[in-house]
Amino acid sequence: MRDFYSGAYTRLTAIAWSGLIAVLIILYTLVDGIGARIAQANGSNSLSYVSWMFILEAPPFLIGIAAWYARTGWPRIDRRALLFGSGAGVVAYTGYALVLYALALAPLAYVSALRESSVLFAALLGTLVLGEPFGRRRVVVAGGVAFGLALVTFAR
Repeated sequence: MRDFYSGAYTRLTAIAWSGLIAVLIILYTLVDGIGARIAQANGSNSLSYVSWMFILEAPPFLIGIAAWYARTGWPRIDRRALLFGSGAGVVAYTGYALVLYALALAPLAYVSALRESSVLFAALLGTLVLGEPFGRRRVVVAGGVAFGLALVTFAR
C-alpha cells in the first residue's frame, strides 16, 4: 500500500485539489456576480441577494449540524465563544455583502482578483501573528497566487 503522505502521489493529489478549488472559485464568483447584477437590474441590490443567500443556505447547514451533534453529542456552549462566533458572523456577512456590491458594479475579474488576494494576507498573518514558518514552499505558492492575480487583472 502506498503511503499517502509521500512522493509524487501527494504532489499530484495537491495539484488536483488545487485545480478543483480554482474551478469552484470561478463558479461561485460567476454565480455571485450574475446574481448580484440580476438583483440590481430588478430594482433590488446586492444586500437583498446576500440576505437571500444566507436565508436559503442556513436550513441545510443547521440540519447538518444538528445531525452531526445528535450522533456525537451536543457540546457545552461557551458564552464567550458564542459572542466571538456571532461577531465573526456579522463580519462575514458584511464582507460578503461588500464583495457582492463590488461584483454588481465592477468587472468580475478585478473583484475576484482582489477577493482572492486575501490568501496572501492570510499567509502573511499566519507568519506574523501565529508564528507559522514562511519557508521556500510558502514563498513559491504566494508567488504563484500573485502571478495568477496579475494575469487576471492585466490580461484584459
